[in-house]
Amino acid sequence: IHGQGNTIDTACNLVADVMGYPATDMAFSALASSYAVLAPEELENGALVIDIGAGVTEYALFHGAGVFLSGQITVGCNQVINDLRIGLSLPTKRCQTLLETEFAQEGSAVMRPDGRSRMLTITNMTQTSSRNIPFSSIEQIVELRLRELFEVIRDRVQKEDATSRIGTGVVLTGGGACIPGIDKLAEQVFNNMPVTIGSPRMAVTSDAALNSPRFATPVGLLRLGRLSLEIGRHGQPSLREQFMGDLSKLVNLI
Repeated sequence: IHGQGNTIDTACNLVADVMGYPATDMAFSALASSYAVLAPEELENGALVIDIGAGVTEYALFHGAGVFLSGQITVGCNQVINDLRIGLSLPTKRCQTLLETEFAQEGSAVMRPDGRSRMLTITNMTQTSSRNIPFSSIEQIVELRLRELFEVIRDRVQKEDATSRIGTGVVLTGGGACIPGIDKLAEQVFNNMPVTIGSPRMAVTSDAALNSPRFATPVGLLRLGRLSLEIGRHGQPSLREQFMGDLSKLVNLI
């Protein structure tokens, strides 16, 4: 897994400035999400975690004792919003609100046959005029973008001959996993493979919001951080120290 050094350093410096102590480890967000949503038996049997964020989608295929395949695609909910902006000739902010409210209540990532009869009324900024948009138009735009995203991930998995390693199925996390019908769309793309929406397991809270798939990464980071602390208490090197040590050995070999 590769990361941009300047971006990572900026984030670490920000943590040090705000929190008063430095970051000790880094984690790939799809890896962090797995700590929140996957049970040990799911990790052992194999699971593909797809974390759909605002600007990027990250994925990791877990099998047995580790990660078999991982990657990142610079497509997320922002690209869906931009497609709606272009296709519907609406302001970006209105498209974001549309995706989070009206579409979340009545839409589907898989275009439904009654979409022409379901209309969404859009009023302009001055409240002087309005127009009706069929939900089928909105659903088609959302489906095309998300279908393409899943197809890219599916093709990468197939290229590495890793499909057979996904014994449990596909788990969707991140804010994009809240889009209604997205699990059905993923099932179609991944040839009817089981697809679930991953929410943090055993989160000690009654707040429904924190049990949302959009919080899988931060909850997983907390658990990963706790694991790192426990490793440190037993005198073992942190994940970052292990990585830097392995990197030094590799450099010496070269």
